[in-house]
Amino acid sequence: MRDLFFSVAWRDPYYIYTWHKRLTAEPYLFPDKEEFMDMVKEGEEFKAKDDREKMRDLVSRMLSARIALGASDVAGELATIVKA
Repeated sequence: MRDLFFSVAWRDPYYIYTWHKRLTAEPYLFPDKEEFMDMVKEGEEFKAKDDREKMRDLVSRMLSARIALGASDVAGELATIVKA
């Protein structure tokens, strides 16, 4: 279900940029602080260039690199992001 949702939602660049904004505001969820800072920097560069494909890839990597708080973590966050 998550993959299906992302395949549709990720067509919207504003959705991707919202995820990036949210993930960069939660550095405590990333165990590798240096990697996190590199990803934040990459994201700012991609956003400045409006490189949507690279931003999608980056957000996907960030979602994989962070610590999930629970099994329902992703479902709850999806709903929160859509409301934002």
